[in-house]
Amino acid sequence: MITIWSTAQPKLVSETFGRMLKGFRPNVPKHQFHLYKEDAEPPVVPTGEVCLVAGAKPLAVLQKAGLAPKGRTITSLREKPLKSPNNGSFLMTFDPHSIANDPPNYDILLCDLRLADRLQRTGSTEVLAGNCKWVPNFSELIEGIASDYAQTGKPVDVTVDTETMGFYPWYPDRDIVSISFTHKRGEAHVLYLGDLPGAEKVVEPQNGSVWDQVNWLLTSDRVKIRAANGKYDMIWIAEKWGIECTNFSMDTMLVGSLLDENRSNSLNLHAKLFTPYGGYDDAFNQTQDKGAMEKIPPEKLLPYAGGDTIAAQDVADTLKADLLHDDDLTRFYVTILHPAARAFEKVERRGLVIDKEKFEVLGDDLRKTIKQTQDVALGLLPQKMRIKYKDRIEDQIAQGKNPLLPSILQEFFFTPHGLNLKPYEVTPKLKNGQPVPSMKKSHLRQFEHVPTAKAMVAALTELDAASKTLSTFVEGFLKHLRPDMRLHPTYFLAHGDFDGYDDDAGTVTGRLSAKDPAIQTVPKKTKWAKRLRECFPSPPKKKLLSCDFSQGELKVVACVANEKTMLKAYEDGLDLHALTGAQMAQVDIKEFLSWKDHPHDKELAAAFEKHRGNAKPCNFGLLYGMSAEGFQKYAWASYNIMLSIEEATEMRNAFFTLYPGLLGYHDDMRKLVKTFKMVRTPLGRIRHLPTIDSWDRQARSSAERQAINSPIQGCLTDMMIWAIALLEDAYPGGELEIVAMIHDALIAYIPEGEEQLWAQRVTDVMSSLPFDKVGWKPQLKFTADAEAGPDLAHMSKIKLVA
Repeated sequence: MITIWSTAQPKLVSETFGRMLKGFRPNVPKHQFHLYKEDAEPPVVPTGEVCLVAGAKPLAVLQKAGLAPKGRTITSLREKPLKSPNNGSFLMTFDPHSIANDPPNYDILLCDLRLADRLQRTGSTEVLAGNCKWVPNFSELIEGIASDYAQTGKPVDVTVDTETMGFYPWYPDRDIVSISFTHKRGEAHVLYLGDLPGAEKVVEPQNGSVWDQVNWLLTSDRVKIRAANGKYDMIWIAEKWGIECTNFSMDTMLVGSLLDENRSNSLNLHAKLFTPYGGYDDAFNQTQDKGAMEKIPPEKLLPYAGGDTIAAQDVADTLKADLLHDDDLTRFYVTILHPAARAFEKVERRGLVIDKEKFEVLGDDLRKTIKQTQDVALGLLPQKMRIKYKDRIEDQIAQGKNPLLPSILQEFFFTPHGLNLKPYEVTPKLKNGQPVPSMKKSHLRQFEHVPTAKAMVAALTELDAASKTLSTFVEGFLKHLRPDMRLHPTYFLAHGDFDGYDDDAGTVTGRLSAKDPAIQTVPKKTKWAKRLRECFPSPPKKKLLSCDFSQGELKVVACVANEKTMLKAYEDGLDLHALTGAQMAQVDIKEFLSWKDHPHDKELAAAFEKHRGNAKPCNFGLLYGMSAEGFQKYAWASYNIMLSIEEATEMRNAFFTLYPGLLGYHDDMRKLVKTFKMVRTPLGRIRHLPTIDSWDRQARSSAERQAINSPIQGCLTDMMIWAIALLEDAYPGGELEIVAMIHDALIAYIPEGEEQLWAQRVTDVMSSLPFDKVGWKPQLKFTADAEAGPDLAHMSKIKLVA
């Protein structure tokens, strides 16, 4: 029996744990709920039974009764059973009420509930061990699969996992250390390929080689391969063994992220949530260096390597069943996400060519600029401040750090020792009873029109741009240059915890991200952007091709919101930035367009550029319902457009007068998320927003904002990765080499002299996505733009046939 003791209301306790216990079927443990009462004694927990203590107040009762150590928190006591007077056990966990404001606590409660179940079933919290065994080859495994297939006539589910030397296969001296397969529950066949003694050595079977066996397992139509973060394994296997897996059908990380993007979708967490093997890898993770698997003794490696596939097989069963309950999400995974993950295996393997010499020259120039700009900025400080901070400044410079510390700049800008300016923005902190001025770069830039501050703001802006370019894009990118002189970024199509990273990677919205390096962040419009982009040339006899959707985000909004003015504008072939600009200028669109490049009136031509420029922050900021105050800050931070609050309010009112359908969309999404705690993109992906029920007003407001923008932003990225998957399938010959996705633009190498041909082919696929396969019928056609050139800095637009 498991007793759940909580201060939460009985209905909340029953709903929360009832939902969790459904996942235990058919072996749901006996359980009961015990309501916390003030001054009541702890519940009686007989021998062999477990009480799950949910919350700080029940813990305090245990501490008062001497049954739990005083001064300890729930976090410090979790997963550590405490004995009851009747020889039962207490286990600590969080209050179910905390989930509303901190959704990841749901997973923690579920992990603790499974631990309580293990404790009351086995009398221990020790991890259930599967049957992991070293094998000389995969003959026995294949015979078992053949037997299962003969009985059912259906492909057999088999899970695969590799352990590797480091995390990147691009180094010739690094290889696969082991490969594990599971097809029977709780059993792993593990082949050891390392050099250390202690494991059964590889023995070739009589009828074929081990390579042939692995190739059969990964290509046979009698097998359906599963994996956790399978893109990683498939890249290693393809690079090191030349085997291209054709029967990979399910990735638990991707499916888990679709079902709940708010959690860390690692195999470690999934095992704790959905299997009896939770914690199988905890000790290994804490004691072993997973970046050097080849050095780990085989007897320590085996339970981990085999445990991966044993756990992943059970996880896959659970997640597949959950996914199949949602037809739209299933279609999204099968039609878009899984094919896209397979396509990005190829994208990562190809990598991007860089010009290392140009990178290094750029780095030298940036260092000179940083030194010169620092000297200029320090020279602008009053002499008394330079004397006062002389030691700190010299110490920062000696360490290679920025000497212009926030405390120094704060004194310069906002005290009588410097300019004594009145801040526009302050932090919540108080100093000597006074608000502390914000030191955000966007705040300081607002003083660039103040004559006494102009030189310092300019120096700081220059310094920031050069420092960012050097540290992130030059030194940062060169750290990840591989032996083939290419960058091979790792792309994340799911949100989760990945080996080799200290924090979760991927996004909760579905937007694509990359690491090692973060190639998607390469700038296009900063001062140093052109020099940086020159460092990305095309290979010999190739050209670079870049394609993106034309005003894709705005078109998605127009369709989803059914905003009539936007839809008609696009149907009539109008530029939406010009239409919004005309509204801001309070003139008819035809008259506004006549101002463009006006041959006789430079003022009209300048007014066109100004109002069209102002339209961009309107279209991309107000699109999602931003307040006037938020719009004012957004226009300055993102577009360097300074507006008064009156101007921002006027522009906001004019915008929604022009596009009234957006307000209806905003209201509909707010109502939807309050009812269902989630929203869905037009393609079927879900954004779960449980904090809409939070007691914290800011958390609720954030959930509302995400309900409005997530379906749009996530949709556009999914459209692009879908297009990449379709292109990889349509052109497998190698003429089209997709090598990156930067700012929602596809980057590819194409044969020199065939720019028009491939631009047309790629944009045709992008413009004709089969939306009917996922049940969406957009009112507009999503056209695409293309440009090509010898490097990313010198790209020319290509005129396409409609």
